[in-house]
Amino acid sequence: MGYFIYSLSFGFIAASVGFFTISFALAFVNTGIRTFIQFAFPINKIGQLTTALGTISSALQLFLVAITSSLSLIYPMRVVLIVVEIIMLIMVVFISIYGKKISVSHPRI
Repeated sequence: MGYFIYSLSFGFIAASVGFFTISFALAFVNTGIRTFIQFAFPINKIGQLTTALGTISSALQLFLVAITSSLSLIYPMRVVLIVVEIIMLIMVVFISIYGKKISVSHPRI
């Protein structure tokens, strides 16, 4: 929702609320992902896994920024942002529906 608030905002206050919502949500998402990784993978592989995931994430982010900025040369930036937000929303709905199959059965203590 923070991305939608940001992309649809016309003023500084609305954009600030959107960015605050994004940063608040990302803190919880990153905590959940780190906790899942700690419970699901052996301790001696966590460093390798997080390094690989960070590299993949950075490369994907660079690729998507290049695509988005290229599209903004053709279309207005607001339109590009709104379309990207809709695509992200569809991905979130898809992951929340089909991603429930992932679970951790035995946490390490």
